[in-house]
Amino acid sequence: MDCGGIDSPNSQIPNSFQRFSTGESEMNKQQGFTLIELMIVVAIIGILAAIAIPAYQDYVVRAKWADTLSSTGSIKTAISECINDQAGVIANCDTIAKLEPYGLPQTLSAPKYASSAPTIAATTAAIQISGGTELKTCNLTATPASNHQLITWGLTTTASCVKYIKGATPNGS
Repeated sequence: MDCGGIDSPNSQIPNSFQRFSTGESEMNKQQGFTLIELMIVVAIIGILAAIAIPAYQDYVVRAKWADTLSSTGSIKTAISECINDQAGVIANCDTIAKLEPYGLPQTLSAPKYASSAPTIAATTAAIQISGGTELKTCNLTATPASNHQLITWGLTTTASCVKYIKGATPNGS
């Protein structure tokens, strides 16, 4: 039978395909990853860790400050009620003795992460909190302000600590 000059069924297939299709291979198959690929992966993981670890540490400090601030809620409530009852005169609510009728205990206890118990400043009734090492030794002052209808709290701290305390402004601004 004449096939138009075709001697075998594989005569029109290039030589390289014939060897490949019959299982003969000139190259070994690649096994695993090359060293450069592994080094690239390690470098990417290192870069991500260099960014993520400091961000996570800042997040932990912010969470601890949030916990510390929430633990002073009873003090803020007592001061706010006193200011309301005293017609907005903050100086009438600046000692623990003046705040006892509003449920404040005679002795304040230190919040979990603070280095000492909060203090109340004379004449301003500002709550002062000294942060321990877990709070980056930042100090915070929560100062009440009254317009006879609304009591607001201003939070101030050092410039380096503002990033840890939501809503805080640097001292002096």
